[in-house]
Amino acid sequence: MSNNKDKRKQNDDNDSRLQAGQRLTNSYSQLEDSLLKILRWFSTIIDRYIFNSRHLKLTALVLALLLFFSVNYDSSSTLFGSPILSSRDLGDVQVNVIYNEDAFEISGLPETVNVIITGDSSSVISASSSAGYISANLEGLTEGTHTIKFTAEGFSDNVNITISPSEATVTLTPKSTQEFTLSYDFINSSHMDSIYSLGTPTFDTSTVNVRASKTTLDSIAFVKALIDVSGVESEFEQDAKIVAYDSDGNPVDCEIIPSTVHVTVPVSSPNKTVAINVQVTGTLADGSSIESISLSNDTVTIYASESVLSSIDSVTVTLDASTLTGDTTVLRPITLPSGVNSSSINQVTMTVTLGETVSKVIEGVPISFVNNTEG
Repeated sequence: MSNNKDKRKQNDDNDSRLQAGQRLTNSYSQLEDSLLKILRWFSTIIDRYIFNSRHLKLTALVLALLLFFSVNYDSSSTLFGSPILSSRDLGDVQVNVIYNEDAFEISGLPETVNVIITGDSSSVISASSSAGYISANLEGLTEGTHTIKFTAEGFSDNVNITISPSEATVTLTPKSTQEFTLSYDFINSSHMDSIYSLGTPTFDTSTVNVRASKTTLDSIAFVKALIDVSGVESEFEQDAKIVAYDSDGNPVDCEIIPSTVHVTVPVSSPNKTVAINVQVTGTLADGSSIESISLSNDTVTIYASESVLSSIDSVTVTLDASTLTGDTTVLRPITLPSGVNSSSINQVTMTVTLGETVSKVIEGVPISFVNNTEG
């Protein structure tokens, strides 16, 4: 009885699976029929309208256009060939000014202006690397104040140039000439060996002419030849650049005639050998005194001008006695007098020996008077 029930249940399960499979098959069949209907409909539309003999010319035109745009399409162009604009900021570009430099001094003109290039990508890239510049043309203008416009020169015609500011108000002031006495400065002295001394330069001319506006000429405090002494070891000649300065030591923009001067500079190495003296400061501990001090060098050669050397007979090495606790050897620097450029040695080894403090009384020492004008 139980076996019959199990068989019936198994048969029912098999029938259910068969029915489910049949339904799935029917669904796939219906979907396939639907897709085939859509494809047949789409094919009928294509045959009726695209491959119809009346529409063949239009179809051919559309296909040709699609082929043309697919071949000629560029990321820098739109579908209809209009260029996509790009721009590049060149930053501060120097202004090239054109005016009568011999007759006028110009003020109010900026040295640089901001430049932005706009155009299609390739043209902008080409113009950015070109030798373009900004021009301020003042030719034909006379004394006074003028408003001038900046122009772009040397850039491609395929780009637009935006200049900021686009114009400037400038003033042209007539120039005049004034004579100045020439002085000098040695430059790059740190690149010259300190054992050498520079003599007084000799110039081909002692005066120069400065050409500028009256206001500029009045601001000039001195005019100097800048003599480069890098690495010199003996007498030398050079053409020194001439620069004008105001009272604060700032360079003045002006025309100097001549702009350089030929100069001859003597170079020597005056020196003198002098004694090294020990100067003791501070106080030793009770019961001790300095018995002796010996130096590794008793003399030193110093380098300076002749006038400085004539007043120096010795140099000093200091020793702080309060730091001594017994016999010792210390390394101490040599103190060079003012005006001395260098010395053959910079320090000495000092050997200090200590001993017990002793005292002695000296009696009967005569007293001498000085400045006893009243007798």
